[in-house]
Formats: sequence, structure tokens, C-alpha cells
Amino acid sequence: MKPSTTKSWIPEDGWEVEERKQLLGTLNFNPYDYEKSPHKLLILSADMFQNLGLVETFKIPVDNLHTFLIRLSNSYRDVPFHNFYHAFNVAQSMYFFLQTCKAVEKMAPIETFALMISSFCHDLDHPGVNNTFLCNAQSNLGLVYNDFSVLEQHHCSNAFQLLRQDDCSILVGLDAPQQTLLRKHIVSCILATDLALHGDFMAKLKARLEHLDWNSADDKKVVMSCLVKCADISNEIRPSEIGRCWAERVMTEFYVQSAIERAKGLPVAPHMDPRNTTTPSGQIGFINFLALPLFDCMAKVFPDMKVCTEQMAKNKENWESLKQEQTK
Repeated sequence: MKPSTTKSWIPEDGWEVEERKQLLGTLNFNPYDYEKSPHKLLILSADMFQNLGLVETFKIPVDNLHTFLIRLSNSYRDVPFHNFYHAFNVAQSMYFFLQTCKAVEKMAPIETFALMISSFCHDLDHPGVNNTFLCNAQSNLGLVYNDFSVLEQHHCSNAFQLLRQDDCSILVGLDAPQQTLLRKHIVSCILATDLALHGDFMAKLKARLEHLDWNSADDKKVVMSCLVKCADISNEIRPSEIGRCWAERVMTEFYVQSAIERAKGLPVAPHMDPRNTTTPSGQIGFINFLALPLFDCMAKVFPDMKVCTEQMAKNKENWESLKQEQTK
């Protein structure tokens, strides 16, 4: 499931730039279409930084960018859902929000840079189990991070350990104040992906909708965090067949965790227990209580994101129909 174990960059080999731009600018994209040519995901990853003007603006050495992306991809584990394909999917969703939905128009270049790095790195070295499991199992990671946003802190730490390696540092063109600001943005964005904090972020976002101040650092922080949150849970903004692919993977990962929990005598969450839930019911709940309310709010900030809520509504109808069929 790892997209690459190569130590060297494989060139695009005649793949037209315009074709790649079109692929990146649409939601009709499934990274798993490239399982047999995974180096193409790395090419597309580099394209995102290039197309957003980040390579030129921040003087990113191309060799460093390539090395960074190779090591990034190999730093994700071979688990059903939280792997590099998910990381790419999240980054491509972010690219879609920035470019197609015009969120980039409200962002300073360093904020755009932070959003892309956060998207690619937000689940680095994910073990395929959640924070609840790590805390209940009294894992080493839980002990290191004192049972608070354990995975998110781990991902963030891994991201900066990767970025500080000389041959894959994409931050060498930034001065000290820029690096400090970038780190601040990345930390806040990655930590925001802890779903235990979802209600807090929804409250902060809703409180700002009527009087959002783009010159306020606090308001911008909330919007940036919510953009990364949207990207992280963006499976159901894609066409139904792609959303279904991701849903099956996340449920597989849930069921694997629940089996380990039962074997260890740990509590099992109902939404992860195959005896108590199904993929359709899981996705309907996910859309109703997490994804759709967040995207509805963000579509008020960036009106072009309404296309996301429209597709999600269609997917919800499809899941409801499938649930009815399964209960006949």
C-alpha cells in the first residue's frame, strides 16, 4: 500500500502538464487509480507546490522537494486507510479548495504553504488505531503525549523531524521569522484534526461567520484549521463510487481496531464494531453529524465550496438507499 519505496525521483516521462493540472483541479480523482504507477502521485504532489507558486515564492530547491515527497510517502504506514493515499487525497482536496474554490485569494503565500504542508503531513506515521485505543491501551505514544491529541502531536512532531533534514528541507528559502510563523500555522492546523476538538472548532467557526475579519490572526487561524479539517474528512465530497472506496477502507481499519480491542479486553466504540454498525449507517452518521455541518459553514466563507455540500447530499441519498436495500 506504500506508493513508493524508491530513493530516487522518477521523471514525468511525457505526461502533459495541462493534463496533470486538470486532474488536480477536480474532485473526480481517486489516488488508488495509480496503485500500479505510484510515482505519478509524487509528480502530482510536486505539481501542487509548483502550481500554487510556492516553489518560486519560497525558493524551494526542486531536488529537496522531490526528496521530501519521497521520504514523506515512505513515512506513512501500510494500513487500510491512514496511509499515503489518504494523505495525498487530503492534499489534493486542499489544492481544490485553494485553486478551484478560490480560497487562495484570502491567504498569504506563507499560509498557503502551511496549508499544503499540513495536509500532506497531518497523519504521518499513523499506526491505524485512534487516540482512544492508544490511551486505553496505555501505549508508549499515549504516555509521551499525556493522552492529549496523541496522534496529532505525533504526526506534527514527525513532520518537523522530516522538514529539518538538510537534503529534504523545503524551508531553506525562508528566513527565521517566516519559519517561526510557518511552524505556528502548521502546528495549529494539524492539531485541529483531532476530532475530539471538532465541536470546539464548529463553535468558533459559527461565531465568526457573520463578522469574519480577514485581518484578524485569530479568525484566520480558525478558517485555516477548518480548511484542513474539511480536507481531512473530504471523502464524501467526491463522486459516489470514489467516496464508497474510501468508506470501505475506513471501516476496514475500524473493524481491525475493534478486533484488537476485544482481544485485549478494551472498550469497543459502537461505530467501530461490525456487530453494531454497517458501512452505510456509519457514513450517514458521519455526513449528518460531522462532515455536512462543517462544509455548510465553510461554504458560507468560500461560496465556491457549495459544490462540496451538493455532492455530499447526493452521496448521503445513495447511502440511505443502500441501507434500505441491506435491511430488506
